[in-house]
Amino acid sequence: MQASNYTVQKRSVPLHLSQRIKQNFQKYSDGPQCISKSNFKLACIATFGFKPSKPELQVIFQNSNTITETQFTRVLLDRAAYMDQEDETRKLFHLFDMSGCGYISYSDFESVANDVAPVLKKDALLRAFREADRDNDGKVSYKDFERVMTVLPLS
Repeated sequence: MQASNYTVQKRSVPLHLSQRIKQNFQKYSDGPQCISKSNFKLACIATFGFKPSKPELQVIFQNSNTITETQFTRVLLDRAAYMDQEDETRKLFHLFDMSGCGYISYSDFESVANDVAPVLKKDALLRAFREADRDNDGKVSYKDFERVMTVLPLS
């Protein structure tokens, strides 16, 4: 891959996000050079916390069942370059805060996670929630959530 293929015009993409995009392609790809529409959705959830809309998928995949790694990377880097990360984090936090009480309970977290990624196991969900809940009070505050979304190293 050459960096020139991924030049973004509006805003530069943080290195950690570029790395996450590459890692998520490797994790969700259907082979060394392509990714299917269903796995693309999972990679988007893992990268940004939400899946693309049906119209976005139609534009991205056109009349194909897969896209190449180069296409995948370009699409996600372009999307990242135009995103207001703080705004997206705030929106995502409010999505998880289903009761509107200003924090994310485990039941809210589990409910949303089951909707967007039903294949995740309960022990993985619990580990993720505990990692986010730094003070172990059973609640993920916005500050905790923002830290998880922006600071944690990729694994």
